Amino acid sequence: MENLEIYNKLKSVPKEYLKTIKAGRLKWMTDIKPQWRIMKMTEVFWMCWVGWKISNIEYHYETFEKDTICNCRLNLFIKDWDNWSDAIPWTWWSRFSTMEKNWLYVSDEAEKMAYTDALSVAMKMIWVASDVYMWNTNTKYTNTWTWNSDDLPWYNNFEKHQEEMIKQIKGWKTANDIINNLTKKYKVNKAVRQSIKDLETNNK
Repeated sequence: MENLEIYNKLKSVPKEYLKTIKAGRLKWMTDIKPQWRIMKMTEVFWMCWVGWKISNIEYHYETFEKDTICNCRLNLFIKDWDNWSDAIPWTWWSRFSTMEKNWLYVSDEAEKMAYTDALSVAMKMIWVASDVYMWNTNTKYTNTWTWNSDDLPWYNNFEKHQEEMIKQIKGWKTANDIINNLTKKYKVNKAVRQSIKDLETNNK
């Protein structure tokens, strides 16, 4: 077996298995549908508990000021012919509860989300979806961000008012002035403003 044979089988995620996060702090970023990872592991190593397996799953909770988080620790194993690999350990967390303005919000999926993310990141060690992490793809694991005019109606404002914007830009001295003034004038929300600033920072 060549060194990159398994890598090449596991690295690429078809577009239909990528999904846009539409709410929360990660809004407009892209995530990978978890079931795709299961399908690829089954395709390459055979079914779970035969060609790959998860063991030593542990959960523990920690409280930080107003938030309680759920940590999930697990070990991932893959099988090479008759031999099981050493453990690939990983820990990841999800928010279990947080004190919002008027009430305590409690998630009934905290353990499931922590488990899914811990397993997903452990799979990175054997190159699952590595193209997503390696290149500038919009994911919840990166700060890069691009927009689609079909998804973001405010983008059309830029197109419609291009000449006016060029005149305004000449009166602004810094890139930060341009970002702030344009996003305020054309009613871009805070998440998008921050994403534009992140793009500027990453491209310096």
